[in-house]
Amino acid sequence: MFAKVTADAMLPTGDGPFVLYAAEDATLGMADLKKVRTGVRVASLSEGHVLCVTEMPSGVQTATFAVEPDNAMELCVPVLNGSLRTLEIRAGAPLAHAVVQRK
Repeated sequence: MFAKVTADAMLPTGDGPFVLYAAEDATLGMADLKKVRTGVRVASLSEGHVLCVTEMPSGVQTATFAVEPDNAMELCVPVLNGSLRTLEIRAGAPLAHAVVQRK
């Protein structure tokens, strides 16, 4: 279902939801918004389905978005730092959940 875009990327784990991992270090100051690379893309989705990327209960605020079956681009997760301190995300850290849903 997923394919690596970069050799050192971690493939998502789990059955539903999948866990997406950061492929890069990211530092976000207060109220910063940044797209964090995952190093993976959707390799296959059944027709009539989308991949919904959502926030995890880890405290990292991410935007929710859907990926269509014909999208071959790398998954990049928009992350918002809603805290009053700097947010550090390390490569390999859990970043977001992904669930396959019917359109």
